Amino acid sequence: SSIVDSDADNNGYHGFGCSKAECTIKNSRSHNNARVGFALNASKNSVVENNFGSGNATGAGSYAPSELDYNSGNIIRGNRLIENREHGIEISGRADSDQFATRVEDNVLEGAGPNYAGIYASDGSRHVIVGNEFIGTGRYGVHLNDVADAHVADNTIAPVGLGVLATATPGAPLGTN
Repeated sequence: SSIVDSDADNNGYHGFGCSKAECTIKNSRSHNNARVGFALNASKNSVVENNFGSGNATGAGSYAPSELDYNSGNIIRGNRLIENREHGIEISGRADSDQFATRVEDNVLEGAGPNYAGIYASDGSRHVIVGNEFIGTGRYGVHLNDVADAHVADNTIAPVGLGVLATATPGAPLGTN
């Protein structure tokens, strides 16, 4: 399924969402929603691309809500996400094959809650975070928490409290950021 050139404002839950399906959310706008502006929930091979989000709790997310769910092959690319109350992008979950779980690339993240991160990744494996720009994104640019084999490189992070924080994160090559 596809959501293209659409608006979602002031909803009591997500702005746009896709659950347990392959989908594309593209060229859309999400503003002031109670939860996530652009959400993938236990989705595979889905794309969130070239969207604008502002004032959402979290700008975009790719989640695997239980140990039985996977996020594989999802891409969050080329979005501009500003002034979120929590994280700019939040990802969790593991890949169910040798491919990456979620690839986050070429996004502009500006502003995040004071104790949050531009990108927060937790409880998963094989996330790829490359080529993003972080401007004043709360406490961290990128926070990896219990994520195995993540790849973080070529991100521009300034000014934030701490550029990249990795906790309980084995095998995470941190390139130049």
